[in-house]
Amino acid sequence: MAMNVGASLTVEGSHGEVALPELIRRTARLGAALMIPACGALTLGAPLVLSIFGSGYAASADTTLRLLALGVMAKGVTILYLSACRAQGRVASILRVEAATFGLTVGLSLLLLGRYGITGVGVAWLASQATVAVVVFPMLRRLVRDGVT
Repeated sequence: MAMNVGASLTVEGSHGEVALPELIRRTARLGAALMIPACGALTLGAPLVLSIFGSGYAASADTTLRLLALGVMAKGVTILYLSACRAQGRVASILRVEAATFGLTVGLSLLLLGRYGITGVGVAWLASQATVAVVVFPMLRRLVRDGVT
């Protein structure tokens, strides 16, 4: 869902018919209206959603699904930033953010998987997404406020 909303921002933003800062604001509102309820429902209903795979699976994976759902909220901030960078043709910024996300996710997953199992990977995903979102948020905010990053 977030990727589709971000793709729309990229397409509309690259045409230049509407100012990019306004497009980002509108996209953020739309994305939040869609993602917050969906992530909230998935976080609260994780055992029910996973029960289609059996009660044992639901019991062992519900925490991981909750962590992944929470990480999607942070990923939404990053997707907004990356979509704005795509609209502006800022490939180097996209590569830096994607490389950082990849490195953090894989590195933390390797550290946490052995000790905490699949829940450790969920923690790694959430921590990576949150860290990258915290880093890119000031740049996204500056772009919305001043039209520059």
